[in-house]
Amino acid sequence: MTGTSTVFAEAHQTDLLELLQEQELAELDRHEREFLEFIEQHPDVWEAFERIALELIAEGRTHYGSKAIIEQVRFHMRTSSREPKIQNNHTAYFARRFVRLHPEHRGFFRFRKTAAERAAEQRSRGEQWSSGSVDG
Repeated sequence: MTGTSTVFAEAHQTDLLELLQEQELAELDRHEREFLEFIEQHPDVWEAFERIALELIAEGRTHYGSKAIIEQVRFHMRTSSREPKIQNNHTAYFARRFVRLHPEHRGFFRFRKTAAERAAEQRSRGEQWSSGSVDG
C-alpha cells in the first residue's frame, strides 16, 4: 500500500471500530430500556420491590442486596395467575431506580459500574473499549 492508501485504510478502520463501539453501547443500553418497558408492563413487580426495600429499611437494615429482594418478589409472585418473568439483568436497574426515587436511602444498595458506564469512562480516556461482562 502506498502512504495515502495506508492512511485511508487506517482512518476507515478507526471509523468502523467507533461504529462497532457505538452499536455495542446501544446494545448495553438495551438492558435499561427493557427494564423500563418491563416495569411499565408489570408495575406490581416494581411496587413489590419498593415495598420490600422500604420494609427492610423500617426494620433497621442499613444495607441489603437487590438480588435478594428480587428473589423475594419472585417467591411471592409465583402463586399469582400471571407470574412475570423478571430478568436477572434487570436487578441492578431496580436498585438504581429505588435510589433515584428515594435519595434519602442512597447507601442502602451498593453499586458497581455498569458495563455502559465503564465503556463511557474508557472512551473518555481515549482507550479502546472492551465490552467484558455486564454487572450491576
